[in-house]
Amino acid sequence: MKKTMIKRMLSTASSAIMVSAMAASALNVFAANTPNSGNQGPDNAKVLHAVANASDLTFTIKKDIVIFNEDALNIFEPNVDYTYTVAPANVNDGTTITGLTEDADDGNATVTVAVRAGVAGGVTILGTSGTAGTTATLKFGDDTAHPNESTPEADTVTVANAKTVDKDLTISINEAAFNNASLSPKPTAGVYRYVITDTTDPADLIKAGIDRNANYDEARYLDVYTKYDNDGNLKVYGYVLLKANDSIAYSSETGVTETIKVTGFDKESETDGTHTYENGNTISDQYHTYNVDITKTVDGALGDKNHEFPFKIELTNETVTSEADFYYKHSTASTPTDVNLADNGEWTYGSVATASGTTYDLKLKHGESFSITGLPKATMIKVTELNDTPDTYSVSALGNTSPLSLNSATPAKGQTAAMTTEFDLDETKTKDTIAFTNTLKDISVTGIAFTAAPFALMLLAGTFFVGMFMKNRKKDENENVI
Repeated sequence: MKKTMIKRMLSTASSAIMVSAMAASALNVFAANTPNSGNQGPDNAKVLHAVANASDLTFTIKKDIVIFNEDALNIFEPNVDYTYTVAPANVNDGTTITGLTEDADDGNATVTVAVRAGVAGGVTILGTSGTAGTTATLKFGDDTAHPNESTPEADTVTVANAKTVDKDLTISINEAAFNNASLSPKPTAGVYRYVITDTTDPADLIKAGIDRNANYDEARYLDVYTKYDNDGNLKVYGYVLLKANDSIAYSSETGVTETIKVTGFDKESETDGTHTYENGNTISDQYHTYNVDITKTVDGALGDKNHEFPFKIELTNETVTSEADFYYKHSTASTPTDVNLADNGEWTYGSVATASGTTYDLKLKHGESFSITGLPKATMIKVTELNDTPDTYSVSALGNTSPLSLNSATPAKGQTAAMTTEFDLDETKTKDTIAFTNTLKDISVTGIAFTAAPFALMLLAGTFFVGMFMKNRKKDENENVI
């Protein structure tokens, strides 16, 4: 009897062990046949990012802006807020992932599974402030963490040389959402797709002076890979960021094409695979800035080269109204001063109204200059000079090499020589120059120029002597005839 019971117990235990083993085997087989990069192919890290522990479920993707300055001078990043949303993607029926298996004995085997819309709450995003959720904001231009960088404009700028300012968008995968028992139907192992969308208002980009290419892609697709663990729960074991919401096929030879796999909303992701920007056609967001020098020259024998002439600088921008930051520096200053366009796109420097009249903070004497660096595109400039001397100078001005029209070319004391039209600062590829020249020539005490008087007297005397000579000669000839 005891032997029979022992045999039955052993038989039952054996059966239980076999069932458990079969169940575990089934789970392992399913896990092995879940799509994977197989850690093969070029740049496999971009194909599938492995999740080994909980900390791997949070990662960052970059958003950057490529910034240019035609003279390669240091500039500020633009003031702009980018906004983003994350949501389960709308996935068409029949969308699949075909990938390599994890079967070490058969590295060439593949498996294909359907792509499902993401589980609600499965992914959150976080910007430069606030809390993680379905929306996020990245603020540019409001911190000092990034150095001001620039690169010269050229017909072609390589990715390696292009300078950028960037921010991190933090992505978090919530593994618990995939094991929510209240969901119907209950999530099963496989690939779940989310869409992260740049929802920034195009008008905000224009206000910040940012150019966005028509081919810019506002959407990124995050595939979250899940499989069962030994307890039958879903475990996130990897993720991949893509540019396309369609079927994806991995292979050990090619991985995923450069135009599909991406690293964020950055310049590496916004290329055609050549890693080259064609100037003006860069897919990534661009910020172009420009510079100008206002120079002073005093000419003429009576010109006072030590006198500081008062100036006023007026900047206007009808397009960029996001308080764009830039620098100014007097040639005698040791360091530049940073300022910004007002929210109406205007900035004035040089004149301050007082109870007794108008005083001028900006003054330039012969050989001095006033430099402005990093002005956004579409900035216009107007320069006004005040004659605060008792002399009447002749004033002329050049915009680069072209004459500029002034309201007065000979302003008396208390009058101005002001540009009658604004000058466009982004029409050239090099730094612009607004050159003012004041000329005061010498005069004689009699009102006749000393340099001309001697020649006039000599001419008059010569005419007199020639006339006398001709008269005497005629008289002699008449006497000889008689």
